[in-house]
Amino acid sequence: MINRQTLTLFLAIFLLPALTWADAFSPMGTRWPAGVKKTLVGNSTTLFGANGDILAAYPKGAFETTAPASIRLNAPEGIATLDYLKIGGDKYIIAACGTGGLQVVKFDGTSFTLHGDAVVTESTHPRKDTPSPALLNIAGCVGFEARGAHLIATIDNNFGYRVFKFTTTPSLEEVARQELSRDLYTMLVDIDRWNKEPGHDCILTVAQNREMGLLDITKGIHDQWEIKGLGKLTFDIPNLPSTALLYMSTLTLRVADDTAHVVENSMGHFLSFGIQGTPPYLSQTYPIADSDGITLGYPLDLSMGGAYACITTLADNDDNPPGVQVMKLANKAVVGTLAQEGAGAVHQTDATTLFLMDIKSGLSKITLSTSGSPAQGPHVATPFAVDELLARENHLFFVDGLDSDKAGVRVMDILNATQPKCVFFGPTNGRACDLAVDKDFYRLFVADKSEGVYCYSMNSDFVSSEDDLDNPEPPSPIAPLPLATLGIEHFDHESPLSITVSSKNHGGVNTDYLHVLTEGGKLFSFPLPVPLGSPQIHTIDTDERVDFVDLPGTPKTVEPFASDYLLVACGPQGLQVVDLFSNPDTPGTLSHAIEASHTAGLSNTVNVSSDGTRHACVADDGAGIVTLDLFADQNTPALITLAKKSSYTIDSGHVIDLFLTDNNNLYAVTDQSSDNLLILDMSDPSTPGLLSRETSPGSPRAIVAATTGGLSSDSPSLRAAYIADGQGGLTVRQTTNDDNSQEQVWHDDSSSCFIQTLR
Repeated sequence: MINRQTLTLFLAIFLLPALTWADAFSPMGTRWPAGVKKTLVGNSTTLFGANGDILAAYPKGAFETTAPASIRLNAPEGIATLDYLKIGGDKYIIAACGTGGLQVVKFDGTSFTLHGDAVVTESTHPRKDTPSPALLNIAGCVGFEARGAHLIATIDNNFGYRVFKFTTTPSLEEVARQELSRDLYTMLVDIDRWNKEPGHDCILTVAQNREMGLLDITKGIHDQWEIKGLGKLTFDIPNLPSTALLYMSTLTLRVADDTAHVVENSMGHFLSFGIQGTPPYLSQTYPIADSDGITLGYPLDLSMGGAYACITTLADNDDNPPGVQVMKLANKAVVGTLAQEGAGAVHQTDATTLFLMDIKSGLSKITLSTSGSPAQGPHVATPFAVDELLARENHLFFVDGLDSDKAGVRVMDILNATQPKCVFFGPTNGRACDLAVDKDFYRLFVADKSEGVYCYSMNSDFVSSEDDLDNPEPPSPIAPLPLATLGIEHFDHESPLSITVSSKNHGGVNTDYLHVLTEGGKLFSFPLPVPLGSPQIHTIDTDERVDFVDLPGTPKTVEPFASDYLLVACGPQGLQVVDLFSNPDTPGTLSHAIEASHTAGLSNTVNVSSDGTRHACVADDGAGIVTLDLFADQNTPALITLAKKSSYTIDSGHVIDLFLTDNNNLYAVTDQSSDNLLILDMSDPSTPGLLSRETSPGSPRAIVAATTGGLSSDSPSLRAAYIADGQGGLTVRQTTNDDNSQEQVWHDDSSSCFIQTLR
């Protein structure tokens, strides 16, 4: 179970983008996608859920057995929040897509449709004294009705409030806005609608400085839409003076009838407010003055239905484990708990049925008894995941490992580690499972279990034909150019499992080699010759393919070492070292042979540092992490001679993935639900030392570490660990360095809460 101390990390990953700098995990982190709450909405028959940049529709009546309809949206930070809108018989999903803007997607009962006129990414109304147009950063949205029109109110993190008129053409038109001051450094965090009267909704918002505001959308004398502030209040927190300055890391707002309910995560309070159409408009009804009220263990999302509120929590509190807390609204008492670590968004269909998104296993249906006792059904995976990672320079590449028509490879810009952004998506037709890049960072290779190996150019001088020079955007890491695909027929019709690229200098010319390990345990190597001239035409020399079919055991992963060797994790046959150029008569030609082996244990994966160290670390089921000296026999330093140097045993479970950094630190993930992230000091390979141990909230599958730019051009660079958390997406954990203990805080230079007409 994740306790409150551990959840300081969990809270930071989800909610508070603030990090420090080193090779021990800092207490702060972030996550992609950013959206965790309010990403489930629905009607009586269909559940709509967002995970990553994928929006999916699930039939509620056949939730566990029917594949969802889905669509990928341009949401560089991931889809932040959703809302449901129905106009006549037409159904729409409103998506807040961060710097991808505001998007309205139509659902016809079986599929989604997105029209270009229903997407807004910029505004002709920028902040004062800045050039136009203004790029949007939509963090929240809600649909509502006013003055006979269907409107959408948004929180724009670059501006303040923006209101759009939506028509079923479909089209979006910005009709009102209110720029908010930056001076008070507060930030709007949530928005909802309140039905004042039939056909007339008002907007309710909450902000980090404990302000709640009620807004109306009216038309002026020239028939211009206007945002009018009706009322505001600063809500009371038990045991905190009303004059005290306290900024909440997040708040979640839900409106039910004439009552607004808010959960704030930092201290776990549940708050209620009355709403009325006349002054004072807003009043706090719970907790009453001088009373403590109920507290929860880092509440995240809430949903209202009948006599109960269902609240997801990230930590235990008052003997209630993290998960879904069922609270009776009449007396604010928790009457039922569903233990579920990683619980996120929740959507309540009626008094007895709700749906939960958790970042470990995806979606599940929960039924409530008349007494509020919850019972959970089977989990259903969402059509989004992060399965395997690769980092180079300021970019992170990942594949999802899914057999889905929305599956693919994504490229993330990690120059600012606080806000990873998806800058490219390449669809795959099968199940993408691994990635590799060449030494010069010119080409990207993606292994797909159905199709083979996809190849992309990331350099303008590297194309598949001269016709590619006519492309309007030259190839780059943020705009990879598809090259030829190496089909599975080149691997004897076996599915690729692991790929890597090595480089060898022959007579002053560097030649790259693509190595493909298949599910059947075969190893194939292909030269990647580079013809002279510019542009360079990408080729894979399939005629010079070298087969290596004698690997013992169950080969799982392959890793290059130096320029002559491959290290292969072979399961029960341990680690095998392949000499790529074993024939001394043809030193420039591939000719496989096993150079050495270490057969003790059960080798799952292997990693070596990029600085050419002589040591390799192996994930061993029985022995934890085993360190091997690759040149143990100093009398023959040119030959591989394996010797076990040390082992680091974990308390329970198995090590899944490893990553060695160039400063002799080893990052590892395990299959445990807690304490599943490790950093070991490998400066003395014979005595590994534990530097840090933390918990990743999802189901970690892979890990890499990268050093990127700092918070500004004059701040120190940051090293961060990137964890593939399966259904939980991408978890980013900054690490700190003992040589530089200066704490850096990531904060938002954001807006004052409410418009100046508020009184």
